[in-house]
Amino acid sequence: MTQKRTRRKRNDTPRDGSVENLPCSVCEQTLPLDSFYVAKKGEGSIAYLSQCKKCFREYNAKRLKREVIPGYTESKIVSICSNYKITREYFFDLLEKQQHSCAICERSFTPTGGTKLVVDHCHETLDVRGLLCHDCNVGLGRLGDNEEGLLRALSYLRRFHEASHELGSTD
Repeated sequence: MTQKRTRRKRNDTPRDGSVENLPCSVCEQTLPLDSFYVAKKGEGSIAYLSQCKKCFREYNAKRLKREVIPGYTESKIVSICSNYKITREYFFDLLEKQQHSCAICERSFTPTGGTKLVVDHCHETLDVRGLLCHDCNVGLGRLGDNEEGLLRALSYLRRFHEASHELGSTD
């Protein structure tokens, strides 16, 4: 599903002001220089994107609204990666490794049905640990986000399990 990235073309122009207009590679209109974003400034020349500002904004708006995985737009993926300081490749590798499911309960991430993807991370180091569903992420948090809390919960469940078996065996 990975799209091949193409380099944006640039229009290199001399700084001497001899060029006043450029053609847009998308709408093919010849427009004044201020209708293009500056891509790079170098010695003796300025490079402009080959798309005019209007075409570039339209392209970006469509790209960011596109669903990359069900229920998650490009914009949401960019936001997740930015918030947790991870690369797009790392995010998708993690998703693939976990087979598009929660690392704890193994329910599939779906846009409907309440199994929403959450990035689980250590609150001390900010390292990403994995992708969880909302319920498992909240559960970890409520148990103190540490092994001790989980072990106390496990001990509690085991005591209940043992007690219910003892009660059942006296009948």
